[in-house]
Amino acid sequence: MVSVVGENSTSNLLKDAIFSLAIGSNDVINYFQQSVPFLGGTVSPAVFQDFMLSNFTMQLKRLHALGARKVVVVGLGPLGCIPFIRAINLVPSGQCSAAVNAFATAYNLKLKHELHQMNLHLGPNAIFLYADSYHIFTEIITNHRHY
Repeated sequence: MVSVVGENSTSNLLKDAIFSLAIGSNDVINYFQQSVPFLGGTVSPAVFQDFMLSNFTMQLKRLHALGARKVVVVGLGPLGCIPFIRAINLVPSGQCSAAVNAFATAYNLKLKHELHQMNLHLGPNAIFLYADSYHIFTEIITNHRHY
């Protein structure tokens, strides 16, 4: 971008842009899929959540250092309700994996806290907003006839 519009215009564009990030779902799916050689069988859910959050926070700070000031971070949805997770965990029809949803809920709480801390420490010109996809999709799943 710098070579096309120049450094000042690039800086202004990044400062004014709204970034939207939705990551982590595949990490959780792989954590719960036992056939994939991964950390799932070796670390507790809390340790893996912290690992995910640490990596994500580092990337958010890097985005901020590159000029991003407005970032919407989408939390994990109810991953225990997706067909793949239900199939590999042999979840009965119409139900969701409680363990996977508990993992997502706990991660989202930690994510919200971390975003709040980043907003406090990076100053008033940085906005990291949490988007609660978990409750939005749970509402749609629970009351699908209304949609």
